[in-house]
Amino acid sequence: MHRGSSQFSSHSKEPIRSGLEISSDILAMNTALRRERDHEVDLTKSRKHRAKQRTADPIGYAKRVTADKAAWAQKNPQRVLDIAARVKSKAKDSNRFFYEDCNEPFTSQSALDSLKTDKHAKQLTLAEQFREEGQHILLFINKIFRFAQAKLSMMDTLSPMLVYSQRPMDDEAGVRPIITLQTIYDILERSPV
Repeated sequence: MHRGSSQFSSHSKEPIRSGLEISSDILAMNTALRRERDHEVDLTKSRKHRAKQRTADPIGYAKRVTADKAAWAQKNPQRVLDIAARVKSKAKDSNRFFYEDCNEPFTSQSALDSLKTDKHAKQLTLAEQFREEGQHILLFINKIFRFAQAKLSMMDTLSPMLVYSQRPMDDEAGVRPIITLQTIYDILERSPV
């Protein structure tokens, strides 16, 4: 059966309709949506690729990512500072956690023979102030030596009073702040022992 004269024939051509111009607003929205979709597709592909690399060689992948981040930070030092300042101001503005910057030096193992100095008294006063305010404390330590891990574990189990000073703590007052220690251990640092 010959359908050449049918209205659905490939030989019949309809003229292109006129008056189908798209406004610039709709074109801009369409372009933005297309870019967003392309970005999502790229992110999905990148995540799959990174997951594949991570499963193939986890240690090599971690080293490569660390090296890439360090190289980027070295090339863009001002961007690194801007990002850090933005994160800090966002945390302060949200008031989710109340904190103040602490620039006080804390006693290390090598300074134990000078416990009677003004510097030590200042540190002790700061620790007692934490305790007497009755607030929970989050102590974050970045790149701590591995050999200090046992001391930190001991500090985590003891009350702040037992760790930081000699005065007995008043248990009847019911004021027992909790110290939470979060540390990033410097696993490349060798133990001095």
